[in-house]
Amino acid sequence: VNLFIDPLPGAVRMAKRLLRELHFINIYLVYKLIKIIFSDKKLARYASFFYATAPIHYFALGWAVNFSYILLVTWVLLGIIALASKKLIFSILCGILALMTNEIGIVFPALALMVMCRRPKIDKKISHEKVFLLSLYFVLLYI
Repeated sequence: VNLFIDPLPGAVRMAKRLLRELHFINIYLVYKLIKIIFSDKKLARYASFFYATAPIHYFALGWAVNFSYILLVTWVLLGIIALASKKLIFSILCGILALMTNEIGIVFPALALMVMCRRPKIDKKISHEKVFLLSLYFVLLYI
């Protein structure tokens, strides 16, 4: 048995590498989101550490077929960060991409509403009615 030959085909190896890289991007996005919402670097570090080391990621990172779950988290985190940064159009685009990636993306409007309730200064530009209409749009898009 030659131990220097990689048993995985090239495409599977590349997919697993892409999954790991997206996971690292998601770790940074979790850090950035927590830092934006709570304005606490220490809490953001702890949250990103626990996100990075959570054993549940074994299933999503272990098999290349679960690529959509990692990509979904990327779109949702980007969308919520964009909403917290008052970039409504980019947030809507990320929400649509999350929904197109996986059906679990339907949670995006609920998360957006939670972020808006946590940061009331966002409400000057984006009202709760707009978020409700956006949520309704996502639900109708899903159906």
